[in-house]
Amino acid sequence: MRNWRFLLVLLFVFSCVLAPLPATAASFPARDITLVVPWAPGGATDTLARLLAAEVQKEVSRSVVVLNKAGGNGAIGHNYGSTARKDGYTVTLATTESSIMHLLGAAKFSYKDFEPVALIATAPAVIAVTVDSPYKTYSDFVEAVKSNPEQVKVASLSEGSIWNLALKLIGTQSGVHFTAIPFDGGNPAIMAALGKHADAVSCGFSEILPFVTDGRMRILGVTSAKRQETWEEAPTFNEQGITVEIGAWWGIGVPKGTPKDIVDTLAGLFGKAIQSESTRAFLKDRGFEWNYLDRGDFADWLNRMNDVFENAVK
Repeated sequence: MRNWRFLLVLLFVFSCVLAPLPATAASFPARDITLVVPWAPGGATDTLARLLAAEVQKEVSRSVVVLNKAGGNGAIGHNYGSTARKDGYTVTLATTESSIMHLLGAAKFSYKDFEPVALIATAPAVIAVTVDSPYKTYSDFVEAVKSNPEQVKVASLSEGSIWNLALKLIGTQSGVHFTAIPFDGGNPAIMAALGKHADAVSCGFSEILPFVTDGRMRILGVTSAKRQETWEEAPTFNEQGITVEIGAWWGIGVPKGTPKDIVDTLAGLFGKAIQSESTRAFLKDRGFEWNYLDRGDFADWLNRMNDVFENAVK
């Protein structure tokens, strides 16, 4: 009996010695980091994640493994990332959906379930028309909507999408209600406008850019603070007297409650990756706006954007 007791005590001691210790900034990362992407492989967000993973790996002796958790309009991946262990080894490339889905009652999680690490980029919304459209300016278009609110139609994405919310906010600020035709994606909405099934399209700047550069579409307004470097001919809504800044965003987050020193370490690693020339070139080529913010500024920015999204949802 004594021998059995001795063995049990010995096993307990060994288990305590061999148990994994909490991660500290000095030892972090002691194993591979998982970067969760709430979208399927092959898209721009996935490609961005793999680029950042490669950049971070240059700074550490461990791998950064991209894990795609697609489904539910981003809900599955965001929920997975926000409820992971709070040890810094599961990082999420969070997107706009973490800011709006809870406002629509479509998810229980929100951006507040993440510790902000860094903002990577943003992409404004646009309203665009075909180059042969009679509406040469946004003012022309608004006047047409006021005269024929039911007849002038805008192709957009489904209710609750960021581009649909942007359209509503632009309309509110302009004193009009846009009649929207919902589509499952930006490209189908653009095709509807090109096919004359809609008078205009509301989508992301990065989605419309190829159709503008090839001469088929014209942008009437962009929901950014300043004109986009990749197409400076497109005016902002702000400069046309419509105060609106809304769009999609991409950032890095970890579960709420992750130790501060670990978050600081991740902020340094991903901050350097985001500021690399390769990341900036990738974002510019894809029509995204490089918009790096450190963790403190990112947290403040998220709270300000939450107010914008809440107003758009009302």
